[in-house]
Amino acid sequence: MNLTIRPETPDDYAAIAALNYEAFVKWHPAGFKAEPLLVDLLRHHPLYDPDLSLVAVCEGHIVGHVMLTPWPLVVLGTQQRGAILAPLCVAPRAQGQGIGRALVERVHEVGRQKGLALSLLCGHPDYYPRFGYRQRMFSLGGVRVSVTADDSSDPYSDRPVLAADVPWLAARWRQQCSEDALAIAPVEDVTAWYSHAPACDALMVLHGEHPVGYVRLGRSHPVTVKALLVADDLVGVLGHLLRGRHQRSTGEFILPADAAPREATGVTVLASDVATAEAFMICILEEGNAVVQRYCQRVQAGELDPAAISFPGMFDIDA
Repeated sequence: MNLTIRPETPDDYAAIAALNYEAFVKWHPAGFKAEPLLVDLLRHHPLYDPDLSLVAVCEGHIVGHVMLTPWPLVVLGTQQRGAILAPLCVAPRAQGQGIGRALVERVHEVGRQKGLALSLLCGHPDYYPRFGYRQRMFSLGGVRVSVTADDSSDPYSDRPVLAADVPWLAARWRQQCSEDALAIAPVEDVTAWYSHAPACDALMVLHGEHPVGYVRLGRSHPVTVKALLVADDLVGVLGHLLRGRHQRSTGEFILPADAAPREATGVTVLASDVATAEAFMICILEEGNAVVQRYCQRVQAGELDPAAISFPGMFDIDA
């Protein structure tokens, strides 16, 4: 087999979209396939690098594709140059011939050359460990709570996220999350903050004209909050959402673990909905990085719980 691996070009976009659809069409039972759209959304990410979006070409046809998107990460309270690997696909007719392995190994090599320290993914637990991915390295979900808001007043309003909100969002995120054991850090661009899925909303909560909170949430019941930043008055912000979205002052939320209160008037913690699975993996690309090594070693040894993280808004499309 005469196989060539090279960076994608704009002329490849249609073929890559068709390949991602073909490769994943039987993977998910739902009729909607997120992967072709996710690739396009990630190309709009400010740190998108075409050198890290690779195609495998055989006899003039694209038969495989992998995308590694650079992303700033926090590991044990330190800034790290990381990346998210998603998606990887090979044409069904060409599977089992080592094309996927060649793509992952090559994109890891390029990532190392560009100074990336680690890669994380949600992927098949039987496939990715052969490339150095360690399982159960992080978790998703959060804490299920019941909220009872004050019926007397609601001083808040809300609106969609705007580019002008990004400085407030970035500063609030640093206050809330910059010391986390593991977190996907924001970029200075509004595309990371609004939701790209029709079933989700991303809102700024305001007191007068001043931001007091940010929430990205689904429309399911209980309300699943994918990201939450609140300067103060968590109960008031959640109560505003209940009144505005559900016309009631009492309801349940699943809050991100890094934003859920241990104790607060008006909030009752019902259960933990944090999900840790073998599919949530990290690969250390910079072998000499002591911080990333220490995080992985502590999680594997049971000294540290896998950190609960929130993915940026473009990944809502795959929820």
